[in-house]
Amino acid sequence: MKLGDRTKYYEKYGGGSSFHGGVGKCFGLCLLTFLLVFCTLGLGTPWAVCMWHRYKMNNLVIDGHEIVFEGKGRHLFWRYHGVTLIAILSLGWFAVWAHIKIEDWLVEHTHIKHYENEAYPGEFCRKSVFGGGVFEHNMRVFLQVLFVILTLGFAMPWVICMDQRWHLDNMIIDGKQVIFEGKGRRFFWRYLFWTFLTIITLGIWSCWMAVKMLKWDAKYT
Repeated sequence: MKLGDRTKYYEKYGGGSSFHGGVGKCFGLCLLTFLLVFCTLGLGTPWAVCMWHRYKMNNLVIDGHEIVFEGKGRHLFWRYHGVTLIAILSLGWFAVWAHIKIEDWLVEHTHIKHYENEAYPGEFCRKSVFGGGVFEHNMRVFLQVLFVILTLGFAMPWVICMDQRWHLDNMIIDGKQVIFEGKGRRFFWRYLFWTFLTIITLGIWSCWMAVKMLKWDAKYT
């Protein structure tokens, strides 16, 4: 990013991290992706995955840098259904491996806006990679499930932060390490209140809750 562009974005976002997605777009995506997956009997899932990831990334600013997702559903199609088929044929044993492979692809196509190669516009100078492994993923999930069961669900805010920290701390975007600094104790009362509102509105407030959580996650990224 050129100095002038960097100054412009720092003035716009204050050098902080934030999420700018709206509830209306979130609700529309929920409806659209459901219809897409349902009407195509699951074949349209790669497009639905890309639409959701694009919504989350293209509305995300990290330390004053706008993030952009360049992936297309048609490019994810064979990878997604290929690893899904392997997971099914292995009776679920390779399900986690399949999840990691898809995560690899999503991060690979996630970049910092305006960090393009000046010599080759549209191409990015540095790679984006996801470093999470299958073993650590399995251990993390096991401990999180155990934690939630032993605390009768009250540990969910800590579990959500642990999950977010694992995903983001294993993410490198255009050569820059991403770090998540959110804590469960800071998230507890917010999560409890948002869950209460979702329950008493019979799920109607769930889209607001999803956006609120994305905003909170971004704040500590």
